[in-house]
Amino acid sequence: GGAFKESLESIRQNAPIAFASQRRLVTAEDYKAQINANYGTYLDDVISYGGADNSPPIYGRVYVGLKFKPSINEETQISVKDTIRTVLTDNLSIMSIDTVFVDPITTHLEITTTFNLDPDLTNSTKGAIESVVQSSINNYFTTNLQKFNKVFRRSNILTTIDALDEAILNSRMTVKMQSRFTPSTGVSLQYDIKFPSPIATPDDTEIVISSSRFTFNSKTCIFQNILGSNKIQIVSSDGDIEVDNAGSYASSSGTVSLTGFNPISIEGSEIKVSATPANQSTIRPLRNYILDIDTELSTSNALLDFQNTAANL
Repeated sequence: GGAFKESLESIRQNAPIAFASQRRLVTAEDYKAQINANYGTYLDDVISYGGADNSPPIYGRVYVGLKFKPSINEETQISVKDTIRTVLTDNLSIMSIDTVFVDPITTHLEITTTFNLDPDLTNSTKGAIESVVQSSINNYFTTNLQKFNKVFRRSNILTTIDALDEAILNSRMTVKMQSRFTPSTGVSLQYDIKFPSPIATPDDTEIVISSSRFTFNSKTCIFQNILGSNKIQIVSSDGDIEVDNAGSYASSSGTVSLTGFNPISIEGSEIKVSATPANQSTIRPLRNYILDIDTELSTSNALLDFQNTAANL
């Protein structure tokens, strides 16, 4: 908008005075502090890290991730980045250090919550309390996550749920990470889908990797890992194996690799890839990753648990 453009122009005009007394940009934290101080009106959050912390390491760079406020349009975002580089970092950074902007990468979590509920301890219905629990989980993400360097800790959310109502006796939660990508259709390509934390090792009874639906060989399909293996197969909705070896996943690096992937079409604008994390209790995103919740694939379910056994005799 016009107000943001005027603000940017003011920063440009006053740059020699504004930055003359400020210290040099030496550490990644210096970049974050100066960007927040001078451009914070445009931003929800900032992260910066040195090239040594990049994957792979690239020295001589500082990486800056900007999470813009929802009201900031693309034109203004580009202008802010240009101004940060030309007015701030080029003036204050150490010689030979390049500033590289990286976009935030959102990893959604799929949260399945189950809790024991004693109906004798509440006047609310089962469905009403399920709704309250799910709203509490969604609000927890809004308040405590959705920014850089915010760690998901399952125990903190479960503590919040247990305190919502005395009728909630205990709660438990399963967690999956979800990355999204938009494949090209009609052409076979390699895709590497990255997650911010290690993925669970292959399991003999539980699928670790699975995707949303797409059309392949004129059939509705998903891809998933073979039980007990990190190999990926494309499987139709009828259970037929369409491609036996469509790729693999690497647990430690948190990467799902697809080879020669060529769907005819996909449902929606992206394919959602779900992965069971190696540690469901704590998910610590690195660098420019941000954690959010997939509200469509997250559910809360109450199991009725009557404690007053004498009343049920």
